[in-house]
Amino acid sequence: MCGARADLVAIRNGLIAIVECKTSLSVSLFDQIIEWRPFANFLYAATPSRRKRKFSVTEKHLFRYFGIGHVSIGYIVRVDEARYLRIPKKNAKKVLDHLHPDMKNYVPGSRATDGFSTPWKRTMRTAIEYVKTHPGCTIKDLVSGIEHHYASTASARASLFKWLEQNPRIRVQWGKPPTLFMIGKVQRSRIRVR
Repeated sequence: MCGARADLVAIRNGLIAIVECKTSLSVSLFDQIIEWRPFANFLYAATPSRRKRKFSVTEKHLFRYFGIGHVSIGYIVRVDEARYLRIPKKNAKKVLDHLHPDMKNYVPGSRATDGFSTPWKRTMRTAIEYVKTHPGCTIKDLVSGIEHHYASTASARASLFKWLEQNPRIRVQWGKPPTLFMIGKVQRSRIRVR
């Protein structure tokens, strides 16, 4: 599958549509969309609407040749339909296998510095929830009690313990073995500049 993340993935009746969002049409936008061609039945480019609606000859050719649709976003949303593309079922399965329900909570088109869903974030969220519902658990209990993305139990124990120890909502009670507890609501201090 492509190394990048799609901005939006829509699924209906087993058909997959992928939308890449940008602030303007560019060669890099077409490159991004074309990379998804083997994995989606419909491809769309989404950009803000232009005052002059017309596309250049090259843009028209690229849209038509690759079967890419366009979503123009402004006061009125205008959609130029994409052409249906046949894709192998194994490619569709790859896309579906990478989708998780928590991905609906993130902003489409986020940069790497913004929030987007990752296996590590899902594991951490699950681990914190486990500590919350099982106060005084050991790291061994935690790792055996949750699904995680780590390759082995040993790497999960080492990494999770390191990250949970740094988390301000988790308190480690040192002993043999160390146990984990949830701290009440953490108050973040706000500095007001007047």
